[in-house]
Amino acid sequence: MPEQSVSRPTLGRYEIEREIGRGAMGVVYLGKDPKIARTVAIKTLSYQAFEDNELRDLKSRFFREAEAAGRLSHPAIVTVYDVGEEADLAFIAMDYAKGRPLSEFGKPGRLLPLAKVLDIVARVADALDYAHRQKIIHRDIKPGNIIFNPDNGEIKITDFGIAKISDDSRTRTGSVMGSPLYMSPEQLKGQKVTGATDTYSLGITLYKLVCGETPYQATRWRT
Repeated sequence: MPEQSVSRPTLGRYEIEREIGRGAMGVVYLGKDPKIARTVAIKTLSYQAFEDNELRDLKSRFFREAEAAGRLSHPAIVTVYDVGEEADLAFIAMDYAKGRPLSEFGKPGRLLPLAKVLDIVARVADALDYAHRQKIIHRDIKPGNIIFNPDNGEIKITDFGIAKISDDSRTRTGSVMGSPLYMSPEQLKGQKVTGATDTYSLGITLYKLVCGETPYQATRWRT
């Protein structure tokens, strides 16, 4: 008897190949668009994992990520191809960024050469400048949200889940979201943010990648 092929599970039109990560909202899968043979990363939000009142905010953040990143087309920013919703989850199909988060290179003994760090940070700065000109403020720049591929030097800024779309009336001040060690003073206070808040966070990221620690430790600043 001829072998029968086993069909793979799908999300929308995407075939799921394997799990590649887990985040606070759900599982990230490696998938394939069979129509054009494109490999994608598929980020999911499982509705069953959250209470209704919490899920409302998480869905807003999830689709905000698709909307914000979907406005951008830059080689150093992850590309969003598609967004969809099934009965019990939502998903975003995006560029599969090969490599490792820069957080893996921000520890003593794992630091990258200074010239490499400066090159990476300069390219991230260029990408953020582009995003700001498209009225997108990331608001969560940190080493863990920048993917670096040591094999070819490529970088990708990821995770626009709390991005601010500055021409969107739904965005508001007063809420504090982000990673405190990398957040600007105005962001920590829940005040209005501009592109400068991403620049501040990138400066903290640079310090971390050079020194192996953030400048602010417990109750004191290091100089």
